[in-house]
Amino acid sequence: MRSFLVFAGLMLALISPAFADNADATRNWPPLVRQALGTAHEGNEDDIWRFTMTADYGDAGRFSARFDSTLPEGERWTLVNPASAETMSDALRDHWIDLSTPDEDEDAGDSESADEEDSGTSFGIGGGGSGLFFSAETAEMIGGDLAQLRRAGGRTAYTFQPRMSDDEDGGDADDFGRFLSGELTVTESDPFVERLRIHAPASFKPHPAARVHSFEMVMEFARVEGLPGPILQSFATDVDVSALFQRQTQAFRFTFSDVEYEAR
Repeated sequence: MRSFLVFAGLMLALISPAFADNADATRNWPPLVRQALGTAHEGNEDDIWRFTMTADYGDAGRFSARFDSTLPEGERWTLVNPASAETMSDALRDHWIDLSTPDEDEDAGDSESADEEDSGTSFGIGGGGSGLFFSAETAEMIGGDLAQLRRAGGRTAYTFQPRMSDDEDGGDADDFGRFLSGELTVTESDPFVERLRIHAPASFKPHPAARVHSFEMVMEFARVEGLPGPILQSFATDVDVSALFQRQTQAFRFTFSDVEYEAR
C-alpha cells in the first residue's frame, strides 16, 4: 500500500535522521529532557489503530478520513468529509488517492509481506511499528548540545542541531543539515516532548542547481488517557524550493483525533 502519511514520509526522508548511539551527547542534557525522551513507546507492527485524520492542504482544500488497521488492505481509509471525493478539487482528490490507494510498487512476490498485508494489521509511522506514538526514532533527530530558548506556561523550549547522518562523512545529509535548526518543547509536569520543530532560519543552496527558500516541519504530541505513551497530534510541513529553473511549494497539516489503540 502507499505508506501512511506519504508526504510526511518524504519530508522525513529528506532530513534523514541518524540512528547512531547518542549516549555521549545525552549525558549533558537536562534531566527534564532525558525524562521526556524516556516516554517514547515503540508498539508492535500488529497493534490495532483507529483514528480520524484531517488533512489540510491550504488553497487545495481539506478532507477528513477514518483509519482502521483491522480492515483489509485498500479498505482501511474511509472518507468522512466531504462525503464523496467527486466534490473535491483535482489537487485535493489526488492527495486523497495517494493516501488511500494500495501501492502498486510493492513486491507481490514476497509471500510473507503479502500475508501480513492481507491480515490488515501492519502499520507504522514512527518506525518499528510505533504507529502514532512518539518513538525512539523520532527522538534520534535531536542531536548535539541543547540550549534553553525560553521557559513559560509550564513548558521549557530548547534549541538543538538536527542529526542528519550516522556516518562520520554524512555527505549530502550533513550539507543539508548544517542549514537547519531544531526546537524542542518539553512539558515540565509529567514531562514529555510536546513539540518538535525543524526549520531553515534562512534561505540556502544545498546544491548549485537548487535553492531552498523556506523549510519547516513541526510535529506536535499529546498524552491521551489510557495510552502507554504520547501520540502524534499533528504533523505539518511548509516547503518552498527552486530547482532546474522551476519553483515548487508544498504546505499541509495533518491533525489526528478520536484515537483508539489496542496492543497486541
